[in-house]
Amino acid sequence: MRYVPQLRLTPQALLVALVSACYPLSGLAAAGKVEFAVGNVVAVGPDGRSRPLSKGTDIDTGDTIQTGDGRAQVRFIDGGFISLTPNTEFKVNEYNYSGKADGTEKGFFGLVKGGLRAVTGAIGHTNKKNYLVNTPVATIGIRGTEFLATLENDKLIVRVGDGAIYVSNASGTIVLYKGQSGEVDGFNMRPEYSNEVPLVNAAGPRGGTPAVLREEQRLEQPLLHDYIAGIDTTPSGTSCELVGGCVTGSTSSMDYLVANSLNGTYSVSGFSTPVDENGNAIGGAVTGAFQAHFGTGTVDNFDLNVSTAASVNNATGSISGSSFSASGGASFGSSGSFSATGEFLGNSAAQSGVTYTFSDSTSGSVSGTAAYQQTSLTP
Repeated sequence: MRYVPQLRLTPQALLVALVSACYPLSGLAAAGKVEFAVGNVVAVGPDGRSRPLSKGTDIDTGDTIQTGDGRAQVRFIDGGFISLTPNTEFKVNEYNYSGKADGTEKGFFGLVKGGLRAVTGAIGHTNKKNYLVNTPVATIGIRGTEFLATLENDKLIVRVGDGAIYVSNASGTIVLYKGQSGEVDGFNMRPEYSNEVPLVNAAGPRGGTPAVLREEQRLEQPLLHDYIAGIDTTPSGTSCELVGGCVTGSTSSMDYLVANSLNGTYSVSGFSTPVDENGNAIGGAVTGAFQAHFGTGTVDNFDLNVSTAASVNNATGSISGSSFSASGGASFGSSGSFSATGEFLGNSAAQSGVTYTFSDSTSGSVSGTAAYQQTSLTP
């Protein structure tokens, strides 16, 4: 896996994304404005006319931004930001924000090719389905987040900087959390977890003048620490970012939980739409809970219920590093079985992401993903 310098938003950009309500929005017809544009960057309107972009230029619904050999950053009126790399084509399909989250707000975008970094604003924080980035191979939805994405040769690679996203198409859905990557390797291919990192390069366009390059460097001061997760590891090789950061000396959060024989209880806090063996959506809510015993490295009392299709009670499993698995018999078909794999995430393993499958030789399968929140942590 290669690591390259990452395209960064300015410190001001993060502040705006967090306090977007401070911006006066009344009277603004445009979806957003260009924060900076370097190189041959243009916007093509719905009428097919092209116009060059520079700082302060309005971006409207229906515009397609083409960066060519340049780069650009756009601030939307809800406080969200999009930074675009060279050779990117990005379209504002539909955008509406009246200054408050009243259900009419929406931000529907399209990544035709290239790379981007996004920090979401007010849109999607209350009504998460109202923010989507469509690509030719999958749709990216959010849970309130910051993420990277590249699309080259019909291969989509995404990585979460903060929060969570889902990547979905007709073949399946995955949920990604902070520090995780996913990919879709072509049309009709199922989204998969990945070790690849989107190559969103921060290098400026060729031929940039010293003044332009200095301005780019000023605008791209690091937001926080290095954006790439997983470079630092514990002595056992566990990613510090994956386990929520390394604490005193070389001890990680997971190491602390194990050393102190702590026990965590987790409950479902979100889920993707379950699908059958043909990728067809199955209705109904997903509920459940499980217990993790970090001292003994075991998982038990794993209950999961897909209300209209399948359920499992008291599945058991084991923990290895920050990963775990569980399995057991299930109420599904005549002789159903259940299996799940997951990751503990955040400080003190405060969250967990799980991929699960119910299967039966005659009834087929039901699969999906679920997010869990830690509800207690006790000795």
